[in-house]
This record gives sequence, structure tokens and C-alpha cells, in this order.
Amino acid sequence: MRDTEEILLNIFKNNSEKEINSEFLAREIYIEQYKEIETLLKSSDKANVHDGKRRKFQLHRKLLYYLNKLVESNIIKVSKIAEKGEKYFMLRAGEGETIIEKGYKKIIITKPAITSTHIDQYETRGVMKKYEEDSWITRFNSILLECLKTPDSGRLYVIIRDCFTNINDAIALNEFEHVLNKISDKECKEFLDRLVKDTENFDKTISIIINVSQANNNVYNFITYLSLLNPKKINAVFNINNKDLQKSSKIL
Repeated sequence: MRDTEEILLNIFKNNSEKEINSEFLAREIYIEQYKEIETLLKSSDKANVHDGKRRKFQLHRKLLYYLNKLVESNIIKVSKIAEKGEKYFMLRAGEGETIIEKGYKKIIITKPAITSTHIDQYETRGVMKKYEEDSWITRFNSILLECLKTPDSGRLYVIIRDCFTNINDAIALNEFEHVLNKISDKECKEFLDRLVKDTENFDKTISIIINVSQANNNVYNFITYLSLLNPKKINAVFNINNKDLQKSSKIL
């Protein structure tokens, strides 16, 4: 078993119930190379950006070689393909322990049992079809995060990133003004750039809920930049009452 295959298997072992996309795996396996690529992609020099895209493509192609080998060996499977062709992979192992051996190396993967529900009866009768069947029991459809509890944008992004592989559909960021009130313009742009990229890669939706009466002037820069990005999978929801309408006319 080559080192790359072993690293891949350990990642799936530690995420036995999750769907994982190729970009996440590339970041985890080729850490230094990916950092260099991201630096090139952020460059103002078109030649550097082109080089970054070329190296990213080569890196993904290299990774897909190992992923396809694991698919052919029936160890993992392609669980879905997102809008831009980004593949998601999931462990194929059944309930209980699966032992993978090659040469002198051994990896034991444990996948918990999935409890059947009365809904299975309706599927058998053809009345309904489960959405993303493999993750029906193991993942939430949507989740709401309370930003009051995590006002730091860096920490919030880490939580959002973790949530993407544990939900089927959407994440709501409630009372996001607690984050906006403390964030700089640069941090705000970086945060939104990451979310736009991740929502497209993971094919998930984020709804950002802002109580306008509690937000400071940072909300204007946020709305301006969000409008410029015009993301397909990020929604801004404004909590405004009658008293705030005149005060919030600029936002509207």
C-alpha cells in the first residue's frame, strides 16, 4: 500500500459516515503544495494565476488516480457529483469492522450500524425515495448555528466547514451581526470568498440572518461585497421591524 493510499484510507476511516470531496482530500494530503497553489491563485499576476490553476489541475488528477483505485477495489464509492463536476467520495464498507490489508500493512475501519425506520416501508412500496440515501440516518438535512456563541469569524468558518460534510442541504447563520460587528473589511471579504467557494464545491446553501437593529456600519460593507460576488448559494436574510425601516433604508 503506497503512502498516499494509506493516508486516504485513514481519512475515510476517521470520517466513515461522511461524504468527502476531492478538494478537501487534496488539501489534507498535499498540504504544502496546496498552500503554494493558493498563493499563486491569489496573485495579481495573470501568469502566476495560470500556473496555479495548472498545478491545481495536476494535483487533482494525481489524487484521482489513487481515488479511482480505491473505487475499483470497492473500498470507497462516488456518492455524488456537484455542479462543477467536483466528485464526492464515501466509504463503501458495511456495518461493523472492515479490515483492509496490503502486504504488511493493515487498516481496520469500523462503520456503525444504521438503524432502520418505518420510512423504509414506504420506500419499499415505491411511495417515496430518500434524498441522498446513504446519508439519510447519519446526517441532518439543515442546521442553524448561533453566531452569538461563536462571534470569531475564523472559528465560525471552521465549524461551517465541518458542518458541510454532516448536512444534506443548508446551514443558517443566526444573528450574524455579532460576527459583522467585530470583523474588519479584509476579514469580511476573506470570509465571504471562502463561503462562496465552499458552497459551490460542497453544493450546499448558506442563509445569513442579520438583525439590522443590532448591526453596526460594517453591515453596509458586507452587503456591498456580497452584492458584487452575487453568489448562487448564499442568501442574506434581514430581520427588520417597522421601527427599523426608515433607519435601514440604505440597506434596502
